[in-house]
Amino acid sequence: MELNYWMRTFSTLTTEAALLCGFSFGGLSAIADFKGEHSNLNIGYLVATSTSMGCGLLCITTASFCLMLGPGKALRSNSLKGVEETIEVMKTKSFQCFWFFVSELMFFHIASFMLMWILYSPIVALVVNIVLLVFLLQFFSECMDIIERLYVKEDQAVSGKLNLLRDERQEVLGNLDNQTSFRNNFTAKFGFGSNRPVSSSNAQPNATSNNNDDL
Repeated sequence: MELNYWMRTFSTLTTEAALLCGFSFGGLSAIADFKGEHSNLNIGYLVATSTSMGCGLLCITTASFCLMLGPGKALRSNSLKGVEETIEVMKTKSFQCFWFFVSELMFFHIASFMLMWILYSPIVALVVNIVLLVFLLQFFSECMDIIERLYVKEDQAVSGKLNLLRDERQEVLGNLDNQTSFRNNFTAKFGFGSNRPVSSSNAQPNATSNNNDDL
């Protein structure tokens, strides 16, 4: 069911966002020994780290509320319309959570670039930034390739169309009912199936009783 798909999506986003959130929170105290030094870099690093953690918390809270309230509305609604509304809301919120997670990841990389310039010498910071940049470009390349291959566009997807499935099911059940009624009418008209063959267990007592009458 599509509802289970969105629930698994929210669960995955919550887990990954919480992991990065923990790294960002730990990074807030990484420059505690450099107070007053590299003031501009310190401010930029703290802003990037705080933004990363904030985006992660938005992703976690949004996904958690959807996981808690979404299935309840779908299961307790008195019509299919409530289930369709739940699916539509969860789909919209999943896109928001995805961009929150991407923003968290981007600001986490930016904070990592700045941290290298605060903690190490310029040569070391430059080398490490080049390595981080290579992996960041590879990350973008893999993401674009996966999205291009696996993402289903809205004009090509069927989402929350439970009425369509219900109509198809009713059509199938209607065809079965028509076939059953036709078979019953045919049997009643021509008499097929009315004379059942006598089993051997029923025939044996009759044969015995006939022999006793002859004696």
